[in-house]
Amino acid sequence: VKEGFNFLGIHHREAKSWSGRPFSLAMPSAKAMVNIRAKIKETIQFQGLQCSLNEVIKALNPVLRGWSEYFRRTSAARSFRDIDWYTLEQLHLWWCRKHASKWALRSRGIPAELFYKAGLLPLSDRVTQQGSFKSSRMPLG
Repeated sequence: VKEGFNFLGIHHREAKSWSGRPFSLAMPSAKAMVNIRAKIKETIQFQGLQCSLNEVIKALNPVLRGWSEYFRRTSAARSFRDIDWYTLEQLHLWWCRKHASKWALRSRGIPAELFYKAGLLPLSDRVTQQGSFKSSRMPLG
């Protein structure tokens, strides 16, 4: 069980707590991470360059909300941060394609606050401190 197993998009493996007691660690699987990245990219590209930023974010938020609701009860803080970063990167690329003639925006970068003020859902804020199921805190063996 040391290498773990995947079940319903969640990777389960045995880990040790700071006191040395083993417990079950659950996190989004690598395949789930690849799938959400593909879905984010597809959603942004499907909207095209003719849409406004608000319309793109309005289409993207249900995807992010659904994924975060499914995985929020796992140890997903790092995964949520990675998906936040990937989403901002894809929105930045979309923005640069939309405003290709404005070289000043491309060279200086676009602050992330622009996307969050437009209503983008930050996944890192959706991590719960009491997020783990009781069964995942029970000692193994």
